[in-house]
Amino acid sequence: GHAWVKKRFIDAMAPYEIVRSKNGLTRQFIPAKVRDNKILMESDPDYIKRLEDMPEPWRTALLFGNWDIFMGQAFPEWSWDTHTCEPFELEQWFPRMIGIDWGYTSKAGALSLVRTPERSYFYREFYTSGMRPKDFAERLIDTHTEPSGRLENIQRVVLDRSCFAQTGSPQTIAEQMDEVFQRVGWQLEESDSRDRIGRKMLWHEYLRSTPLRAVKPRPPVDDYWAERFRLEGPSAVHEYEALGVEEVLPQLKIFRPSQNGRFGCPHLIRTLPSLVLDEKKVEDVDTHQEDHCLVAGTMVETMAGSRPIESIKEGEKVLTRNGFRPVLRSWLTQKRAKVFRVEFSNGCHLVGTGAHPVWVKGRGFIPLAHLKYGDILISCEKK
Repeated sequence: GHAWVKKRFIDAMAPYEIVRSKNGLTRQFIPAKVRDNKILMESDPDYIKRLEDMPEPWRTALLFGNWDIFMGQAFPEWSWDTHTCEPFELEQWFPRMIGIDWGYTSKAGALSLVRTPERSYFYREFYTSGMRPKDFAERLIDTHTEPSGRLENIQRVVLDRSCFAQTGSPQTIAEQMDEVFQRVGWQLEESDSRDRIGRKMLWHEYLRSTPLRAVKPRPPVDDYWAERFRLEGPSAVHEYEALGVEEVLPQLKIFRPSQNGRFGCPHLIRTLPSLVLDEKKVEDVDTHQEDHCLVAGTMVETMAGSRPIESIKEGEKVLTRNGFRPVLRSWLTQKRAKVFRVEFSNGCHLVGTGAHPVWVKGRGFIPLAHLKYGDILISCEKK
């Protein structure tokens, strides 16, 4: 479908980069639009008309080369050309902040935002998994230290409010990170997750690239304005100076990856246009798009043998893709999550949420809900 084509041909590699496979074959992404195909235009003059009659999102994708649009898209105003830019050096005095969405098994992400006199920019991201909170905080400090050794002007660090909850450990996730951040003077704040729809509307406002109203030219200073200047002073002057000034749009841009690796948000650029609306609450973003978990009763391999996942406690070592590792946290994410049951040819079965990753031969890790009849799963068997 649309998402597969975009991932396979558009997002797979940087434009014009030549990638060589193990068997020696090469691939290259050469950006082009339908009208660039002169042979097709000459042999089939009505091809453009047929594309114009196609339904969205295929019409926009095939006609204009915009594969970031699809039905149910949370931010349809997104445009790679409009909302991304090449990195540039930032002035030290520009105020900056970091937002953290914590995860251990799932991905943890940190986005760095800078405010310039013109607009805001997401200029860096840190995207990882399987890292302890203190190590994560240390890495954030390292990535925000300039080559000269000077720390960037970070004024706020905002963390997912769930990390401030007590889970039975001596320290919360927030306390562990804050212990590291305090060494460099960073203040950790709790995020406000109550008004999700309001925050989504703010994203729309920052991504908006068209003026809300026509800009009227600034009028000459006549008796009306002269009298207001005399009576009101600076407030009237500021109001007058704002007339005839076009908005700087969009108010937010995202840095493309830099060659030296210091700047860029490739994962944000990849995921933001892929977010979809919640089917039951269409004004909100679906919050479960990257949520994957195991259901109660799932057997987990521990140092002492297999046990149900709900009996696993913090500190116990369980078998992971990287060997036995200690459990940092264990909790119930959803009481009524939709789950899937998959039957296998060897008589076994698997129950999990639709986004739970499974390894399929020839396809790699895919969500459980995307399995097809005949897929071969790679299992871990005891010897």
